[in-house]
Amino acid sequence: MKAPYNVYGGLQDNQSWYAPSVSAGGIENADWKNLGGGDGFWVQVDGTNPDMVYAESQGGEAFRSDLKQGKQYTIKPQASRNEEKLRFNWNSPIVIGTKNKANLYMAAQYLYKSTDMGKNWAKISPDLTTNNKAKQNQEASGGLSADNTSAENHCTIFTLAESSFDENIIWVGTDDGNLQYTTDGGKTWTNTSTNYAAAGIPAQTWVSSIQLSTFDKNTVYATFDNHMYGDMKTYVAKSTDMGKTWTRLNSKEFTGYAHKIKEDLVNKELLFLGTEMGLFASIDAGANWFRMKNNIPWKSLVRDIQIHPVTNDLILATHGRGIIIVDNITPMRNMTKTVADKDVVIFDPKPFDISMGKYYVGSSNNDGYTGGNPSQNAPIMYYFKDRLNTGNVRVEIYDKDGKLVQSMPGTKRKGLNIVQWNMRYAPPKVASGGSKMDFGGFVAPTVLPGEYTVKIKVGDKAYENKLQMQRDPASEMSLQDMQTQYDAAMKLYHMHEDLGKLVDSINTVQASLKQSLAAIKNPKVKKLVDEYNSKLEELRSKCLATKQKSIFADEKKLREDITDVYSAICNQETPPSNLQMDRIQSLQQQLGEAQQLRVNINNQYQEKVKAALLKESMGTKPTINKKDGQ
Repeated sequence: MKAPYNVYGGLQDNQSWYAPSVSAGGIENADWKNLGGGDGFWVQVDGTNPDMVYAESQGGEAFRSDLKQGKQYTIKPQASRNEEKLRFNWNSPIVIGTKNKANLYMAAQYLYKSTDMGKNWAKISPDLTTNNKAKQNQEASGGLSADNTSAENHCTIFTLAESSFDENIIWVGTDDGNLQYTTDGGKTWTNTSTNYAAAGIPAQTWVSSIQLSTFDKNTVYATFDNHMYGDMKTYVAKSTDMGKTWTRLNSKEFTGYAHKIKEDLVNKELLFLGTEMGLFASIDAGANWFRMKNNIPWKSLVRDIQIHPVTNDLILATHGRGIIIVDNITPMRNMTKTVADKDVVIFDPKPFDISMGKYYVGSSNNDGYTGGNPSQNAPIMYYFKDRLNTGNVRVEIYDKDGKLVQSMPGTKRKGLNIVQWNMRYAPPKVASGGSKMDFGGFVAPTVLPGEYTVKIKVGDKAYENKLQMQRDPASEMSLQDMQTQYDAAMKLYHMHEDLGKLVDSINTVQASLKQSLAAIKNPKVKKLVDEYNSKLEELRSKCLATKQKSIFADEKKLREDITDVYSAICNQETPPSNLQMDRIQSLQQQLGEAQQLRVNINNQYQEKVKAALLKESMGTKPTINKKDGQ
């Protein structure tokens, strides 16, 4: 399956479009490709050829686009001679088969089926609506002026679905309340509308969506929309006996009339419901529901819901809020009642590919709005039964030897929490006190493949799980390349820390000397102390930049030279070059020389200064000692 995958959808008064789910620098306006059409509605990718895409605009104006050839074909079904005029809904369904991907369906008041990409159609049903003529006065609608754009059409098929168990089982829902199915490919039909009405749903309510279970061929979910009659209630129902009996699914959480119900692809207990005022989920097959809030507008109008079978993303089509992708709903699939009753749970993470990221190069950077790409870091997912109101949460990663790799602050919210780990160690402690910030303190080597331990520390309690990190199969780096890069980066990492210790020792002695200078009266002693301090400053200025003429004319000293190579190696997904390896040896030699020079300066001045200060009778013993000088 294509990666990144494409997202398809329609816009009212603005045609139908598609774009990649991930793009360089984020999804920009320029990433969206037009499929044509007036009011954009249904868009479907052919089940056998991903270059063929079906879409329709108002009134059943359907077309097939060949994305590879750049061609488009009209495929709207037409009425036969002496046949009643076709009544297409303003938002006519065009649907790919679930069991048989070669099947294509489209509907007016009749259901049509094609097995050759819409080139030819077979009418496989009678009129499946109530065919109430009193509701079909659209030709005379509009009051002072005629208004017949197909939005006025009534008694039309609005939704349909083919069973994943049998292509001959097809369900159809209409805008005037009929909910029918066939088990023989359309030869005979059974109307279940009186059965759902018995469950407390008003008769002749618009059937807004049908979800056939992929776990049981007798189980079907449906949503109903009665707002045209001033009824804003959320109507959603479930049948486990092919529509003979229905159970209405209720919740005090519900707001807005229902548009779409979706059953998860993996966990039959996990359901999603989109309404005019929000997105809701259930982890117990509809017995209990909660509103999904995290980064999802609470009152968003959710018109369609899809789940990607590979990435496990939840994809939401909204009216006015764009398309929203909730990355990887795997933790929700694991949210059983047993899990929900626990105080803290770290979800089992799937093995994660080590990568420095993709889709950064190639952005046009000329569009005003950009949709963000999903995080490419390793997600640490955990659950809190209740929000943590006191104390802190830390997320810690340990290697196989129990050594701390990185520690990050955690989130405290009730429910699912996600902390993104950049798959790197904590940055080194670099030499401080120069004339500018050094970015080596913000860079760290990438970890190697292997097993890591994740610990969630909540107050004085700790919870842990394992995380397997693995080589990205798409990477050009072999395991040996990764090891070589890691070893080189760690040499520079330790050089930064060793240089930091050296500069810290210089800073400590210089601070002590400056404090002593203020009280020295003997010029010879003062000269000796000044000389010691000057030698240390001369060494410090070799270790890091200490002067700055302008933002464009900075010094580059040992610290900056280390960072130059260190940052390059840490941020390149390729083994170090020959010149980078030579540079590491050169920098190691320079660091060794600086460390030796510090010892030499200490040997030359430390005892002399200490003795001179004592002779000066400073009143307190000087704080310079051999430990500070090494």
